[in-house]
Amino acid sequence: MLIQDDGVGLEPDAFLAHQRGHFGLASMRERADLIGGLLNVNSARGRGTAITLMLRARIAYVTPRSWFRRLLSRRLR
Repeated sequence: MLIQDDGVGLEPDAFLAHQRGHFGLASMRERADLIGGLLNVNSARGRGTAITLMLRARIAYVTPRSWFRRLLSRRLR
C-alpha cells in the first residue's frame, strides 16, 4: 500500500516525535512489525511524503476473523 502527497514534507525531527510523547510514526512502524509487515516513510522538505506498507500476501489477503485470531495469538505469547 502506498500513501503519497505532494505537500510540504515532514520536518526532519518528525521521526523523533515519539521522544516528545507523540507516537504516530513509531506506532505505525510497531504495528506493521506486529503483523509481519514493513513500513517505509520517505519525505523531503517541499516535495511531499510517501508512506509505504508492504505485507506478504498470506497476511494481506486473509479473512478478518483469522487475521484477528493471529494477532491475538502473537500478543498472548
